[in-house]
Amino acid sequence: MGTEGIQADDGQRRGHNRDVILVVEDDGALLRLVERCLRQHGFQTHGVTSGSAAVSWLQANTPRLMLLDYSLSDMHGEELLDRLEAHDKQVPFVIVTGHSIDSSIATNMIRRGAKDCIIKSTSFIEQLPTVVARAISS
Repeated sequence: MGTEGIQADDGQRRGHNRDVILVVEDDGALLRLVERCLRQHGFQTHGVTSGSAAVSWLQANTPRLMLLDYSLSDMHGEELLDRLEAHDKQVPFVIVTGHSIDSSIATNMIRRGAKDCIIKSTSFIEQLPTVVARAISS
């Protein structure tokens, strides 16, 4: 029996969840703020606070897009992508970072499929719906 019809923790059916934005952010308060912002703009979200929780959720689900905090408490974004690749799982993603990342990391993230990179600045929340919409449409 497949995973179709099994209830996920957030009450959604497990499976493709093609309309869900997975938000991977280890700061719980910021995670709630990001999810609230995206939901106000009509997006469905599922949030997790660690890379390992993201990998676990992604084993049974495929979101439309993943907002990936580059520096998580348990791993870096690159390690999360490595784990997904080891399971032949590809997810469109946007890198989110609290500071500028150097050009070699940015280049590597683009090579690995990043749709965009957004820095957690004072205008981060205001920019987020536009960045997500652009990433989904590309």
